[in-house]
Amino acid sequence: MRPAWTMPLLAALLLVTSCASTITDTPDETIALTDEDNFAYDYTFDITSYPAPELSDFTIDWSALTEDMHGAPLVPDADINMAAVVVFRYLSEEDIESGEPYISWGHELFVFAEVNGATSVRLSDLTMFGTDIDIETYFEASYGTWLLVLSTGDIPGAGTRMAA
Repeated sequence: MRPAWTMPLLAALLLVTSCASTITDTPDETIALTDEDNFAYDYTFDITSYPAPELSDFTIDWSALTEDMHGAPLVPDADINMAAVVVFRYLSEEDIESGEPYISWGHELFVFAEVNGATSVRLSDLTMFGTDIDIETYFEASYGTWLLVLSTGDIPGAGTRMAA
């Protein structure tokens, strides 16, 4: 299933693409975009929540995934290259799911591991750009909300395929 916002975007891209061939012959033609040309979309996050064992070096396993959050097919050992955990110190699950105000979501910790070919990772395998983390400091029940992100590619924060 495609996110609701993709259809207007695809329609806008198709509209510009279909017009492009008629205006390229005359260089003085211009496509003038204004604020009224923006599209609006509604989004909702429905993120599954899992209780994590406090102060434990638990395993995160995605071997059973067959579809990503966009509804596209996913092969766990081929498509997931990075696992990351973002810790939001002062946000609840409800705050994150609301998406408001997502720009000011400051996070306390971002840890990740490249997992090329693997379908699981232990919490202790995640590092802060190569620096080991102290599980007892960051991963206790009252510390905040953690967001697990699985992605394709090797750029932290890009290529998200799944979040929990």
